[in-house]
Amino acid sequence: MAEQEDMRVLTSKQDSINNYNKLSGWYDMLTSSEKPFCDRAIQQLDLRAGETVLELGFGTGHGLEQIARAVGDTGVVHGIDMSPGMHKVTAKRLEKAAISHRVQLHSCDILKIVGDNTTDQPDPEPSEEEPVRFPKGTFDAIFSCFVFDLIDTPELPTLCQNVSDLLKPGGRACIVSLSSEKNCVGKRVYEWFHKVMPKTVDCRPIKLSRLLGATDGLEVKNTVHESMWGIPVETVLATKYTGKTE
Repeated sequence: MAEQEDMRVLTSKQDSINNYNKLSGWYDMLTSSEKPFCDRAIQQLDLRAGETVLELGFGTGHGLEQIARAVGDTGVVHGIDMSPGMHKVTAKRLEKAAISHRVQLHSCDILKIVGDNTTDQPDPEPSEEEPVRFPKGTFDAIFSCFVFDLIDTPELPTLCQNVSDLLKPGGRACIVSLSSEKNCVGKRVYEWFHKVMPKTVDCRPIKLSRLLGATDGLEVKNTVHESMWGIPVETVLATKYTGKTE
């Protein structure tokens, strides 16, 4: 029997942006169950002072705040999110925590953030027509929590390759996503809700570990399988090949 492919995303990016704009003010209350997964994934990155880190889809900024504290004043943190509402909430959070000087927030498509060569410089205030593009090998670590499952299936390999391209040799990525590896009742129910109300339930489970493992330059080091409200969740730690032989 052929393996079932991951479900397609049935809502547009603009609909998702509009939805997160509306939810941004009280998103934390709705998604409190996601925070423990975020916290554990950041711990797996073992961040150090002075490192340069990227978060893809920073939401209300919980992860960015933790990352900025971990890398200290000598570190640099970049965050990308397409929702203006989330930007406002996150900016206030970082200002209140007195760490906004460590973090640069960007609004652009996470599928279009890799520069053509290593001489490119990121634009701290990109226009909608000219998204920020980072040089390859910019980051020591990349983090993302419940964002990859928002990306449509044909675009996921590009996103995973972006992660690989942007990491320095030996760099780490820790990604959290709803998982389709186990075809359980929770997975099937969630997919049904995405099918009947895609603007509200705008993501679906994916095979994250396999996607990252099939990405050129990445090696999966650890995969943690958990569940949230009966829905399978994967947390995957991957590293960028160093190019050295044993």
